[in-house]
Amino acid sequence: MDHAPIRARIVKIVDQHREALTSDATAILPFAGGQAVGGETWGRLVELALAVVRASAAEGDLDWRGPETTDLSTCAADHLVGLRQLAALLHLVERTLLDELALDETIGTTSEAWPVVARIVRTASFDALAAIAE
Repeated sequence: MDHAPIRARIVKIVDQHREALTSDATAILPFAGGQAVGGETWGRLVELALAVVRASAAEGDLDWRGPETTDLSTCAADHLVGLRQLAALLHLVERTLLDELALDETIGTTSEAWPVVARIVRTASFDALAAIAE
């Protein structure tokens, strides 16, 4: 089954709502144990994590040497953010993105596409974590 239209819709929603997604995830982060580094740094890490998840969702595969992955890894290393914190961050980005996608009329929770959407986003966040761990 070709999921290209669903992937394209996910990417479009991420692109349209990038600022709100970043803001929402950053606002929740302190309650998810993200207080170890400054707010601006967490905001930047959320932006980069969203870019990695977006890239993976778009292609269905993630180049662990790609710019999105290396940017996130570099920023995390520069600010001494460990793998456990990155895993929590990616999970938070995944949940925030799924919350946004759930509202979409085309691919949201009431659509037939929703199970595929959820799988694509969850797989993308796991791929992101695996790529960063490389």
